[in-house]
Amino acid sequence: MKKISFGLVLFLALLITASAGAAAPPGSLDPGFGHGGRIVRATDLGGQPWSVARTQTATLPDGRFVLLAGNSLYGFLANGAIVRAFGAGEGPVPVPAGYELEATGIAADASGRVVVVGTLRAADGAERALVVRYTAAGDLDPAFGDRGVLVTDFGLPPRRDPEGSPPLTQVQVAGVAVDSQDRIVLSGTRTRMVGPCRASSNLVYADAFAARLDAAGRLDSSFGDKGIARMFEVARVGSPVLDSGDGVYVTTPYGGRGPCTEPHYDRLVGHLDAAGRPDTGFGEGGWISLPFPRRTVAVTTVLGPDDTLLLVESRWAKRPARKVVKVRRLLSDGALDDRFGRNGAATISAPSRTLEAAAAAVDSAGRILVTGTAANLRKPKQRRFFLGRLTASGRPDRSFGRGGLTITGWGKGAEAVGGSVLLQPGRAVVAGTASSRIFSNGSGLVLAGYRLGP
Repeated sequence: MKKISFGLVLFLALLITASAGAAAPPGSLDPGFGHGGRIVRATDLGGQPWSVARTQTATLPDGRFVLLAGNSLYGFLANGAIVRAFGAGEGPVPVPAGYELEATGIAADASGRVVVVGTLRAADGAERALVVRYTAAGDLDPAFGDRGVLVTDFGLPPRRDPEGSPPLTQVQVAGVAVDSQDRIVLSGTRTRMVGPCRASSNLVYADAFAARLDAAGRLDSSFGDKGIARMFEVARVGSPVLDSGDGVYVTTPYGGRGPCTEPHYDRLVGHLDAAGRPDTGFGEGGWISLPFPRRTVAVTTVLGPDDTLLLVESRWAKRPARKVVKVRRLLSDGALDDRFGRNGAATISAPSRTLEAAAAAVDSAGRILVTGTAANLRKPKQRRFFLGRLTASGRPDRSFGRGGLTITGWGKGAEAVGGSVLLQPGRAVVAGTASSRIFSNGSGLVLAGYRLGP
């Protein structure tokens, strides 16, 4: 028998590995990301419980991405490496003295500058917006605000309280986006007053707003009223979603039409044009109201093809009782698209698991990816990542994972909560937090890269 050289054996092994990788179906872990498709990283989540610490991501033009987890930033190369991918690779968002921060959003512009926003809270109850911008190298941007840091109330007046209480400014930031001209668009809520409403004498009156800042951090006077678009009949909105013409979609996370914030279970969706005015071609005066089926939770919104808007929700289903993901599509005039999915709604579900959606993305083919947490019905603490994919028409993409869904575990005794998804060429990256004995402090960050296929 002839001896086979070591070089030939190595070549054949590599060929087999490459062939196996090429044959790996969409939805499988991508071995070119992290270690075998996964990244596990111990970290301090700033005292937040691991299961509620939010994770959000922003992709830079050169393929790097930045992860916001709690109040800290982590930079990565496209393949998951952390070697000086963003500044020093990680670090807390700067917080001015006398405040506590709740970071709520991250976005990147066309130059690779990264914007982080959140709500600052002082001991006396005052709340203001924090906007921080970094250069593409990960350093605070001296051309923005005060050496990269902006603390602002957007010029909104303080709240009014009964019996002559000292006035407090209370502005909470919901999220951020960057438009085609690198202007910064924020959405949030301003507390107007505390006072009587119907049967209560101490309810909060609030109204929502959207704001736009120029490249230096100044209010953009070409948007709304001196940079602010007020929504007096709406109490609260989620993160802004920008259309292709720099118009702004806003949606209520749980209802909340004014004048005071008693429960209102319809989901309100509004559209502002690029000048911050209500879009009269959308619904009635720029707004529509969608009834919520019982036990439904609004999760997120994402822009679809042709400036459509995708509404992602978690909804209870029967037989067996569990949560499933529902996606609805709004056309650019505000009408529900009844051709999407079945009777206007698409579903992502797993018979033996309950699915809690967290984030969504749309790829260049119009396919919809939704991520979140899958919990075993019999063992609810056995939580894992899920990533589901729908076709552009709202049908489960059977070519992805198992029937359109893939679920990823993190080892024996570990739990994980999926929080965000970003798209790379040929790959989707899901980031979240986890609890595992492999972490010295019991919790940390986990990321997974999945093949997308053609």
